[in-house]
Amino acid sequence: LLITIKLEDHVLLGPCEAVMTTFLSRFGDVFDMYDDLLCGEISAQALCNLYREMRHPGVRVAQVEAGLETLYGEGLGDALEREDLEAALEELDRRYFLLKDLVWEFQILARPDGLIEEKDAKLLFTATHEHNFSLSRYERWLASRRVRGAGVSFLEVDVPLCNIPTPDEIIAQLPTLPREKTQDRIKTASVHDRSQKIGYMQKLQQLKDKRAENLSKRKNIGDEFKKYEDQRKIDKEEERRRAEEAELQRLEEERRRADERERLAMLERVSKA
Repeated sequence: LLITIKLEDHVLLGPCEAVMTTFLSRFGDVFDMYDDLLCGEISAQALCNLYREMRHPGVRVAQVEAGLETLYGEGLGDALEREDLEAALEELDRRYFLLKDLVWEFQILARPDGLIEEKDAKLLFTATHEHNFSLSRYERWLASRRVRGAGVSFLEVDVPLCNIPTPDEIIAQLPTLPREKTQDRIKTASVHDRSQKIGYMQKLQQLKDKRAENLSKRKNIGDEFKKYEDQRKIDKEEERRRAEEAELQRLEEERRRADERERLAMLERVSKA
Protein backbone atom coordinates (compact mmCIF):
# COMPACT_ATOMS: atom_id res chain seq x y z
CA LEU A 1 0.00 0.00 0.00
CA LEU A 2 1.16 3.47 -0.82
CA ILE A 3 1.77 5.69 2.20
CA THR A 4 4.95 7.82 2.30
CA ILE A 5 4.30 10.87 0.10
CA LYS A 6 7.05 13.01 -1.41
CA LEU A 7 6.23 15.55 -4.04
CA GLU A 8 9.39 14.90 -5.98
CA ASP A 9 8.46 11.20 -6.14
CA HIS A 10 5.04 11.75 -7.73
CA VAL A 11 6.33 10.18 -10.93
CA LEU A 12 6.57 6.90 -8.97
CA LEU A 13 3.03 6.95 -7.66
CA GLY A 14 1.23 5.91 -10.85
CA PRO A 15 1.84 3.29 -13.53
CA CYS A 16 4.36 3.72 -16.25
CA GLU A 17 3.38 5.71 -19.31
CA ALA A 18 2.93 2.62 -21.47
CA VAL A 19 0.61 0.94 -18.97
CA MET A 20 -1.48 4.09 -18.44
CA THR A 21 -1.72 4.65 -22.20
CA THR A 22 -3.11 1.12 -22.51
CA PHE A 23 -5.51 1.84 -19.69
CA LEU A 24 -6.78 5.02 -21.34
CA SER A 25 -7.33 3.26 -24.64
CA ARG A 26 -9.38 0.62 -22.85
CA PHE A 27 -11.25 2.83 -20.41
CA GLY A 28 -11.84 5.94 -22.47
CA ASP A 29 -15.34 4.67 -23.08
CA VAL A 30 -15.87 4.70 -19.30
CA PHE A 31 -15.24 8.45 -19.30
CA ASP A 32 -17.80 8.86 -22.09
CA MET A 33 -20.37 7.00 -20.01
CA TYR A 34 -20.21 9.77 -17.42
CA ASP A 35 -19.96 12.65 -19.91
CA ASP A 36 -23.72 13.12 -20.18
CA LEU A 37 -23.47 16.43 -22.07
CA LEU A 38 -20.75 15.13 -24.46
CA CYS A 39 -18.71 18.24 -23.72
CA GLY A 40 -15.39 16.54 -22.95
CA GLU A 41 -15.57 17.03 -19.19
CA ILE A 42 -17.27 15.42 -16.19
CA SER A 43 -18.21 16.73 -12.76
CA ALA A 44 -16.35 15.91 -9.56
CA GLN A 45 -19.27 13.70 -8.49
CA ALA A 46 -19.15 11.82 -11.81
CA LEU A 47 -15.39 11.32 -11.44
CA CYS A 48 -16.05 10.05 -7.91
CA ASN A 49 -18.48 7.47 -9.32
CA LEU A 50 -16.08 6.53 -12.12
CA TYR A 51 -13.19 5.97 -9.70
CA ARG A 52 -15.43 3.91 -7.39
CA GLU A 53 -16.07 1.59 -10.35
CA MET A 54 -12.31 1.22 -10.88
CA ARG A 55 -11.25 0.81 -7.24
CA HIS A 56 -13.98 -0.06 -4.73
CA PRO A 57 -15.05 1.60 -2.45
CA GLY A 58 -13.29 4.65 -3.93
CA VAL A 59 -12.94 7.97 -2.10
CA ARG A 60 -15.52 10.54 -1.05
CA VAL A 61 -16.31 13.47 -3.32
CA ALA A 62 -14.48 15.94 -1.04
CA GLN A 63 -11.25 14.06 -1.83
CA VAL A 64 -12.05 14.16 -5.55
CA GLU A 65 -12.60 17.93 -5.45
CA ALA A 66 -9.34 18.40 -3.53
CA GLY A 67 -7.54 16.19 -6.06
CA LEU A 68 -8.87 18.28 -8.95
CA GLU A 69 -7.72 21.45 -7.19
CA THR A 70 -4.27 19.86 -7.02
CA LEU A 71 -4.37 19.57 -10.83
CA TYR A 72 -6.10 22.83 -11.77
CA GLY A 73 -5.63 25.18 -8.81
CA GLU A 74 -7.60 26.31 -5.78
CA GLY A 75 -11.32 26.75 -6.42
CA LEU A 76 -11.21 24.69 -9.65
CA GLY A 77 -12.19 21.28 -8.30
CA ASP A 78 -15.66 21.01 -9.79
CA ALA A 79 -14.92 19.32 -13.15
CA LEU A 80 -12.36 17.18 -15.00
CA GLU A 81 -11.40 17.47 -18.66
CA ARG A 82 -10.99 14.27 -20.65
CA GLU A 83 -7.28 14.79 -21.44
CA ASP A 84 -6.50 15.02 -17.71
CA LEU A 85 -8.02 11.62 -16.86
CA GLU A 86 -4.61 9.99 -16.43
CA ALA A 87 -3.34 12.63 -14.00
CA ALA A 88 -6.63 12.62 -12.07
CA LEU A 89 -6.63 8.83 -11.62
CA GLU A 90 -3.03 8.89 -10.42
CA GLU A 91 -3.89 11.62 -7.90
CA LEU A 92 -6.97 9.75 -6.66
CA ASP A 93 -4.97 6.54 -6.38
CA ARG A 94 -2.38 8.36 -4.27
CA ARG A 95 -5.14 9.55 -1.95
CA TYR A 96 -6.87 6.14 -1.90
CA PHE A 97 -3.80 4.25 -0.69
CA LEU A 98 -2.75 7.01 1.69
CA LEU A 99 -6.21 6.97 3.29
CA LYS A 100 -5.92 3.24 3.96
CA ASP A 101 -2.89 3.89 6.15
CA LEU A 102 -4.31 7.03 7.71
CA VAL A 103 -7.35 5.09 8.94
CA TRP A 104 -5.07 2.61 10.69
CA GLU A 105 -2.88 5.37 12.15
CA PHE A 106 -5.91 7.36 13.31
CA GLN A 107 -7.26 4.31 15.15
CA ILE A 108 -3.98 3.91 17.01
CA LEU A 109 -4.25 7.46 18.34
CA ALA A 110 -8.03 7.50 18.85
CA ARG A 111 -9.72 7.84 22.23
CA PRO A 112 -12.58 5.49 23.27
CA ASP A 113 -15.04 7.91 21.62
CA GLY A 114 -13.30 7.48 18.25
CA LEU A 115 -11.77 10.98 18.21
CA ILE A 116 -8.16 12.14 18.62
CA GLU A 117 -6.59 15.09 20.43
CA GLU A 118 -5.37 18.13 18.50
CA LYS A 119 -1.78 17.31 19.46
CA ASP A 120 -2.20 13.86 17.91
CA ALA A 121 -3.66 15.48 14.80
CA LYS A 122 -0.42 17.44 14.51
CA LEU A 123 1.45 14.14 14.82
CA LEU A 124 -0.48 12.81 11.84
CA PHE A 125 0.23 15.96 9.81
CA THR A 126 3.93 15.72 10.65
CA ALA A 127 4.20 12.01 9.89
CA THR A 128 2.23 12.28 6.63
CA HIS A 129 3.78 15.43 5.18
CA GLU A 130 7.29 14.75 6.53
CA HIS A 131 9.77 17.32 5.15
CA ASN A 132 6.88 19.07 3.37
CA PHE A 133 5.09 19.76 6.65
CA SER A 134 3.78 23.34 6.73
CA LEU A 135 3.29 24.82 10.20
CA SER A 136 1.29 27.76 8.84
CA ARG A 137 -1.05 25.42 6.92
CA TYR A 138 -1.54 23.32 10.05
CA GLU A 139 -2.31 26.46 12.08
CA ARG A 140 -4.82 27.58 9.44
CA TRP A 141 -6.54 24.23 9.80
CA LEU A 142 -6.63 24.72 13.59
CA ALA A 143 -8.11 28.19 13.18
CA SER A 144 -10.82 26.85 10.86
CA ARG A 145 -12.15 24.44 13.50
CA ARG A 146 -15.53 25.29 14.95
CA VAL A 147 -14.47 24.41 18.49
CA ARG A 148 -10.78 24.70 19.33
CA GLY A 149 -9.53 21.97 21.65
CA ALA A 150 -12.41 19.61 20.88
CA GLY A 151 -11.82 16.05 19.72
CA VAL A 152 -10.92 15.62 16.07
CA SER A 153 -12.82 13.19 13.82
CA PHE A 154 -11.25 11.40 10.87
CA LEU A 155 -13.49 13.16 8.35
CA GLU A 156 -12.19 16.47 9.69
CA VAL A 157 -8.57 15.70 8.79
CA ASP A 158 -8.61 13.18 5.93
CA VAL A 159 -8.64 15.79 3.15
CA PRO A 160 -6.06 18.17 4.73
CA LEU A 161 -3.77 15.20 5.40
CA CYS A 162 -3.94 14.13 1.75
CA ASN A 163 -3.23 17.71 0.57
CA ILE A 164 0.57 17.65 0.57
CA PRO A 165 2.16 21.14 0.62
CA THR A 166 4.38 21.93 -2.36
CA PRO A 167 8.11 22.63 -1.93
CA ASP A 168 7.53 26.19 -3.18
CA GLU A 169 5.00 26.73 -0.40
CA ILE A 170 7.47 25.49 2.21
CA ILE A 171 10.29 27.68 0.87
CA ALA A 172 8.04 30.74 0.87
CA GLN A 173 7.29 30.20 4.56
CA LEU A 174 10.85 29.66 5.75
CA PRO A 175 11.56 33.31 6.65
CA THR A 176 8.46 33.44 8.86
CA LEU A 177 8.92 30.20 10.78
CA PRO A 178 9.22 30.89 14.54
CA ARG A 179 12.69 29.35 14.89
CA GLU A 180 13.81 31.47 17.85
CA LYS A 181 10.58 30.81 19.72
CA THR A 182 10.94 27.09 19.12
CA GLN A 183 14.55 27.08 20.32
CA ASP A 184 13.64 28.98 23.51
CA ARG A 185 10.85 26.52 24.21
CA ILE A 186 13.25 23.56 23.85
CA LYS A 187 15.83 25.15 26.15
CA THR A 188 13.28 25.78 28.92
CA ALA A 189 11.42 22.48 28.56
CA SER A 190 10.78 20.52 31.75
CA VAL A 191 11.56 16.84 32.26
CA HIS A 192 7.85 16.11 31.68
CA ASP A 193 7.92 18.01 28.40
CA ARG A 194 10.99 16.10 27.25
CA SER A 195 9.37 12.76 28.11
CA GLN A 196 6.30 13.79 26.11
CA LYS A 197 8.53 14.65 23.18
CA ILE A 198 10.19 11.22 23.39
CA GLY A 199 6.77 9.56 23.35
CA TYR A 200 5.79 11.72 20.39
CA MET A 201 8.88 10.70 18.44
CA GLN A 202 8.29 7.03 19.27
CA LYS A 203 4.76 7.26 17.89
CA LEU A 204 6.08 9.07 14.83
CA GLN A 205 8.66 6.33 14.22
CA GLN A 206 5.97 3.67 14.66
CA LEU A 207 3.87 5.30 11.97
CA LYS A 208 6.86 5.61 9.63
CA ASP A 209 7.80 1.94 10.16
CA LYS A 210 4.25 0.85 9.33
CA ARG A 211 4.27 3.00 6.21
CA ALA A 212 7.56 1.51 5.07
CA GLU A 213 6.10 -1.98 5.60
CA ASN A 214 2.98 -1.18 3.61
CA LEU A 215 4.93 0.43 0.77
CA SER A 216 6.19 -2.97 -0.38
CA LYS A 217 2.60 -4.26 -0.64
CA ARG A 218 1.29 -1.68 -3.07
CA LYS A 219 0.17 -3.06 -6.42
CA ASN A 220 0.62 -1.22 -9.68
CA ILE A 221 -2.55 0.57 -10.82
CA GLY A 222 -1.96 -0.70 -14.35
CA ASP A 223 -2.13 -4.31 -13.18
CA GLU A 224 -5.29 -3.57 -11.19
CA PHE A 225 -7.04 -2.00 -14.17
CA LYS A 226 -5.88 -4.80 -16.47
CA LYS A 227 -7.44 -7.35 -14.12
CA TYR A 228 -10.60 -5.28 -14.07
CA GLU A 229 -10.73 -5.19 -17.89
CA ASP A 230 -9.95 -8.91 -18.20
CA GLN A 231 -12.76 -9.74 -15.80
CA ARG A 232 -15.12 -7.49 -17.74
CA LYS A 233 -14.26 -9.37 -20.95
CA ILE A 234 -14.86 -12.72 -19.24
CA ASP A 235 -18.20 -11.52 -17.88
CA LYS A 236 -19.28 -10.17 -21.29
CA GLU A 237 -18.26 -13.40 -23.03
CA GLU A 238 -20.19 -15.45 -20.48
CA GLU A 239 -23.23 -13.19 -20.92
CA ARG A 240 -23.00 -13.55 -24.73
CA ARG A 241 -22.69 -17.35 -24.45
CA ARG A 242 -25.72 -17.57 -22.18
CA ALA A 243 -27.73 -15.37 -24.55
CA GLU A 244 -26.80 -17.61 -27.50
CA GLU A 245 -27.78 -20.73 -25.56
CA ALA A 246 -31.10 -19.16 -24.57
CA GLU A 247 -31.77 -18.22 -28.22
CA LEU A 248 -30.93 -21.73 -29.43
CA GLN A 249 -33.23 -23.21 -26.81
CA ARG A 250 -36.02 -20.84 -27.87
CA LEU A 251 -35.61 -21.75 -31.53
CA GLU A 252 -35.50 -25.46 -30.69
CA GLU A 253 -38.67 -25.12 -28.62
CA GLU A 254 -40.43 -23.30 -31.47
CA ARG A 255 -39.35 -26.00 -33.95
CA ARG A 256 -40.56 -28.74 -31.60
CA ARG A 257 -43.93 -27.06 -31.21
CA ALA A 258 -44.25 -26.59 -34.98
CA ASP A 259 -43.48 -30.29 -35.54
CA GLU A 260 -46.05 -31.24 -32.92
CA ARG A 261 -48.71 -29.04 -34.54
CA GLU A 262 -47.94 -30.56 -37.95
CA ARG A 263 -48.14 -34.12 -36.52
CA LEU A 264 -51.51 -33.41 -34.89
CA ALA A 265 -52.84 -31.88 -38.09
CA MET A 266 -51.77 -34.95 -40.07
CA LEU A 267 -53.47 -37.28 -37.56
CA GLU A 268 -56.63 -35.21 -37.81
CA ARG A 269 -56.66 -35.48 -41.62
CA VAL A 270 -56.11 -39.24 -41.48
CA SER A 271 -58.94 -39.74 -38.99
CA LYS A 272 -61.32 -37.74 -41.18
CA ALA A 273 -60.37 -39.76 -44.24
